[in-house]
Formats: sequence, C-alpha cells, structure tokens
Amino acid sequence: RPTGYRYVVGWEYQSLARCVEQAGFEIFDHYYRPPGLPCEQQCWLVIVALNRVQY
Repeated sequence: RPTGYRYVVGWEYQSLARCVEQAGFEIFDHYYRPPGLPCEQQCWLVIVALNRVQY
C-alpha cells in the first residue's frame, strides 16, 4: 500500500531483489527492522535502490 513515496510489500529479500533489479534498479543496501531485535523478530525488510533507467 502506498505511504507517501514508499510502498509496503511482504516478500523475502532474495525474491524481491530479483524483481527490483529486473525493473532497472541497482540495489545499494538492504537491512531488516526494527533494529536491535533478534532476526526472527525483525519482520520489516528495507531495500535501498537507485533507478538506473534514464528517461
């Protein structure tokens, strides 16, 4: 669902990264939130990417 210029989806990194790259984005970083919790409690995936497509 759109939240300003961000979108929320429920995918795993490996699946979503492939789609993001196929759409023309370059992934710079990814991490899980909220910080400071064990991995099994970090349910938010964040991907930082730049659009490589020139218009």
